[in-house]
Amino acid sequence: MTVVVAGPPAVEEIEVVWRLAQRLSGTEFVPSSLRDRPNAVLAAILTGREIGIGPMQALQSINVIQGKPTLAPELMRALVYRAGHRMDVLEHTDQACTVKGVRSDSGAEASVRWTMDDAQRAHLAGKGAWVTYPRAMLLARATSELCRLVFADVIAGVSYTPEEIGGDLAPEQLSDDVDVQALGSSSSAGQGPPEIDEAEIVSESVEAPGAETGLLPDPDLPGGTEAVGVPVPHGYDNWSKDDLVAECQELELPYSGTKDRLVKELRAWDVSYRPEYEEPAERPF
Repeated sequence: MTVVVAGPPAVEEIEVVWRLAQRLSGTEFVPSSLRDRPNAVLAAILTGREIGIGPMQALQSINVIQGKPTLAPELMRALVYRAGHRMDVLEHTDQACTVKGVRSDSGAEASVRWTMDDAQRAHLAGKGAWVTYPRAMLLARATSELCRLVFADVIAGVSYTPEEIGGDLAPEQLSDDVDVQALGSSSSAGQGPPEIDEAEIVSESVEAPGAETGLLPDPDLPGGTEAVGVPVPHGYDNWSKDDLVAECQELELPYSGTKDRLVKELRAWDVSYRPEYEEPAERPF
């Protein structure tokens, strides 16, 4: 199976994704590191688009560490399986983990083995999740190294886990539920993380929309005012605070806080309960 990397999104698509990011950013479905940050939510969704996953899966499995996108190891393995290739876990203990990958198109294969001795030499052992989840951390390291070695096209350059470049894997991203098969061969050593240009998230070919599109420049998005537009204030943005409070009360939502907070509450409710709802320019009575 050939993996096709998505091309740059059209302006119209970015506008739709931006609206989605705005609505989702204040909900509990968004990780705390992205909560109330629609620009970051937009970047995560677009990164997920480039590797062929949906918005919600992108928000749960893509982490940004020091400006670089990273993937949860479970997502790396899932992308390999989805592409039709094979990845077997041959050894999986608290002391060592061996994984073997075989490409379905060329038959190329390789095995990678990570041990606690490797972790010790890399000054990882005894820190954070390496103490509480050593088996899962070994699997995560072996998985990402094997993907860089054999399945680089599948992970499309998003080739490191959060922990490898200074972040932390959340407990839910650490899985020990893997079938152990016959012992395989040992492996190659990893490389340092590549330089990833943040501007690659949004193509330079996308021009800032003008007045005819109903969009305004957004200096907060990558590329500044030359990059992507955001919708002209509409719907709830034009309501008075009193109307927003009344609407929240009617829907039994929290109604204290700033006007922006009330708008986020209403949009989050709409996403969950009436996704097709068009925000009226003023509150209906």
